[in-house]
Order: sequence, then structure tokens, then C-alpha cells
Amino acid sequence: MNPNPGSELAAAVDAKVSQYRQLQEEIQKLQGDRQVLMQQQNENEMVKQELALLDDTSQVYKMIGPILLKNDTDDAKQTVNQRLELILGEM
Repeated sequence: MNPNPGSELAAAVDAKVSQYRQLQEEIQKLQGDRQVLMQQQNENEMVKQELALLDDTSQVYKMIGPILLKNDTDDAKQTVNQRLELILGEM
């Protein structure tokens, strides 16, 4: 028999508290990640709606670093759709 059974119980409680804190941190991280994904989804949905308003003669530009490059409208629509698929897959 252990001379101090309270120390075993205290160690078990400390381990459970530590495990609980780790789970809380993980939940907070996952909530933050989900919030970022939802924001990206909303932004891409708005871009998709704006691209749907364009006709075939419209010019679309893509920003790469500090440079704006001309982009084909169909390619832009395809890129936005692919981004939305990836975002939804992550959620």
C-alpha cells in the first residue's frame, strides 16, 4: 500500500487538467482556422459573383506581388471555383 494515496490522486488530477488545457488550446486553434476559411470562402464567393457579371469583352487582372497581370476571364472563374472547392474541402 502506498504511504500517501492523496499524492497519486493529485497526480492523476494534474494530468487530467493538463490534458483538458491542451484540448482547449486545440479547440481555439481549430476555431481560428475555421474562421479564416470562412472569411476566404466569403471573399471568393463575392469574387465569383462579380466575375459572373462580366461579359466576354471585360478585362480581368490578377495581382502577383506588386504587379497586375492581364488574366483571361474564364481562367479567373476557373481559379475561383477551384479555390472554393479547396476551401470547402478543408472545412
